[in-house]
Amino acid sequence: MNRDRYSRIDKLKLVGHETLSKLRDLSVAVIGLGGTGSLVTELLASNGVKHISIVDRDYVEESNLHRQIIFDEKDVGKRKVDAAYSRLQAMNSSVEVKKVFGTLDSGNAIDLFSEVDIVIDCTDNITSRLIINDACVKLQKPWIFSSALETYGQFKAIIPGKSSCFACFNDSVPEDFPTCAQVGVLSSVPSVISGFVFSTVVRLIAGDENGDYLYHLESWPPAIDRILIRRNPGCRSCSKGDFKYLSSKYSGLDFHPLA
Repeated sequence: MNRDRYSRIDKLKLVGHETLSKLRDLSVAVIGLGGTGSLVTELLASNGVKHISIVDRDYVEESNLHRQIIFDEKDVGKRKVDAAYSRLQAMNSSVEVKKVFGTLDSGNAIDLFSEVDIVIDCTDNITSRLIINDACVKLQKPWIFSSALETYGQFKAIIPGKSSCFACFNDSVPEDFPTCAQVGVLSSVPSVISGFVFSTVVRLIAGDENGDYLYHLESWPPAIDRILIRRNPGCRSCSKGDFKYLSSKYSGLDFHPLA
């Protein structure tokens, strides 16, 4: 290991060499290369995470550039996974990056998540999150929910068997769920959320994250709320093992674009 490259995180008392070694042996899937996903991916790569699977079906558009800073003007028109792959390889050649061009759905979630240690949700729709939740609960894989919209964002660690899952507090898909394309997003919001998501990854592997809290951040004016979310004993997914979002009904569908 190049000790000098990672020396500043190695020196952190709350991290240290043991946690850094675990981080550098970690395999992570990032679902959605939007504002939050692209920044989280850069943080993972710059800190030497062993393997990153990046999943997105979209192409880079000019409207992405104000917040998805992994891309630049020459990337417009390219597949996001291709442009991100080139950027990540240039950032840290020791990181193994797997590109998955397509929509995360019930037909591929189990196979994709079986290959990794942690899943990071950076999508912009509830259906995808419920698919991620059911797959991770079934596989007993920890995952991190995140969102960024308008001037606010949220994130929560979900540790199957220990914490509440996503379906414990949100198990339905609203008819009119807004996206960034519809209502916009302040570019600083995904930047802040991505930093917290990466910190949550480090805390997970250090054993300092129990997944009890949902964090809601507001940027205008600045505020952070910590909301206790207990496991729902009647939860369809983590209590009853009813993984309906892994059925064929949720495979091959045209979901909203990934973040």
